Amino acid sequence: MDPITRICSGFAIVAFFWTSHVQAKVDQRSALSHYMQARLGQPDVPETQIAAGYAAAMTAEPGNKIIGLHAYREAIRAGDMALAVRAALQLQQAGALPGDARLLLFGERLIKGDLRGARLIIDGIEQDQNFSFAAPILKAWVAMAAREDNPLAALDLAEPNGLTIGYSGEQRALLLMATGKHAEGVTIVKSFASTNTRLISLRVSAAATLQRSKDIDGARDLLLGQDPTSEAAREMLEAGRRLPGLVSSAPQGVAQLYARIAADLLRDRAPAFALTMTRFARTLDPHSEYVALIEAQALLAVSLDAAALSATERIAPSLVYRAEFDQIRLKALEKLGRNDDAVALATVRANAPKAGVNEQVQRGELLQRLKRDVDAADAYSSAITLAEQSDDQSALWVLWFLKGGALERAGLWNDAKLALQKAVDLAPNQPSALNYLGYAMLDRRENIAEATALILKASLLKPDDPAITDSLGWAYFVAGKHDLAVITLERAVAAEPTEAALSEHLGDAYWVTGRKVDARYAWQAALLQAEGDIANRLIEKVDIGLRSEQMK
Repeated sequence: MDPITRICSGFAIVAFFWTSHVQAKVDQRSALSHYMQARLGQPDVPETQIAAGYAAAMTAEPGNKIIGLHAYREAIRAGDMALAVRAALQLQQAGALPGDARLLLFGERLIKGDLRGARLIIDGIEQDQNFSFAAPILKAWVAMAAREDNPLAALDLAEPNGLTIGYSGEQRALLLMATGKHAEGVTIVKSFASTNTRLISLRVSAAATLQRSKDIDGARDLLLGQDPTSEAAREMLEAGRRLPGLVSSAPQGVAQLYARIAADLLRDRAPAFALTMTRFARTLDPHSEYVALIEAQALLAVSLDAAALSATERIAPSLVYRAEFDQIRLKALEKLGRNDDAVALATVRANAPKAGVNEQVQRGELLQRLKRDVDAADAYSSAITLAEQSDDQSALWVLWFLKGGALERAGLWNDAKLALQKAVDLAPNQPSALNYLGYAMLDRRENIAEATALILKASLLKPDDPAITDSLGWAYFVAGKHDLAVITLERAVAAEPTEAALSEHLGDAYWVTGRKVDARYAWQAALLQAEGDIANRLIEKVDIGLRSEQMK
């Protein structure tokens, strides 16, 4: 046994050195393994872990431009701005700096008070076709940080540019407010329409500056809008609570610029770049509610739902932006599958002392998406009660329509019919209400003539709507007018060829008119979009055709 033991011991020693050597190789290559895993998009790897892998990969191969670029992008996505700066600096040394990275490095120089370095970076930004519009604005904020006599000179000397003009007005106002020239700043702020939701936050910011300087009347005068944000800001002002959005430094001003750009990018459906800009903005002004709000919206838009939820929790929002933060929280909770938490939040909002119709409708819509239709109908009932107490009842029919739809889906047809009829009575020329009530009656083979009349009226009001055209074709089918049904349903399918229900109806109409080959083609087309019980029904129709009880 001893020799065997010795041999085993010898192999153990060799194995130890071998595995240590291999482990060293593995450790040396692990960064690149993380890089490859990140590039392959492993779904179970957290963003922070992917960013850490890229950081290790950069250490292993500091001159690798590809790794550096992916490290830079992933660091931004993960919110690791220290890594983003490190990657940007490496890319700069390698001569491969992305244009947007200059905006990040500019912010870093500005925060550190390195105004000479900031100006050098602006020189590069001016040469960039995509971001040159921002250069005059950035120069102005650097001039303010340097306490120059006229920081606005850079804006005055800027060549006309659509994008520069688009942002320079509000940035000029912020610069004037930040440098104590309040009257001039307020004049510019007031020149913007108070109903422009994109610029309401500018009014709040200017009002915060006036509040700080004890000009409460001036602040109040900027917050006369009837929108929820202005109303909430007025309430805070009257209660003596500090308004959010104060811009008193160059980093805060540039953060506002970046956040504004991000908001526009979200509107233009460029969420990835919007997230980049909000990450840059947060490094400049980590306590800004407005920046946090846009960042959370961008995170939600790129499906980083947990991060979006965290972003809403990072800052305790004031009354001014609380509703917007709650909206993001609701969406994030629902997307994360935390339905009970989402309903709890929606309920708290709906039961708040100043809650209105919107909060009840949002709660109802959430419950509806969760298939809790009876509860949704109750929420819509509460909304109806509030709407009936208001002066503006123009949208009351919509609430009855929503309630009727929820009750119909819940199987409470008698109550649903009353609610839907109320919607039609309130808005007799609304195609959606007419069509819904008519089709629901048709589906139950209840008073087919009246149902057809409702749908026909809807179709005359909105002849190009494929769903309404389908309803009319199906009404003809149920009434036994099969040739007319085929003509009408063909129009519906031509307008919306990917909708399974429309193709199925057309197949049924083809079958009863003897066009059985065409019927099977139509059902097969419907099958491409169908699933579950509907798919099983279509498979049966393709196999054996339409049963007699389905022809009625």
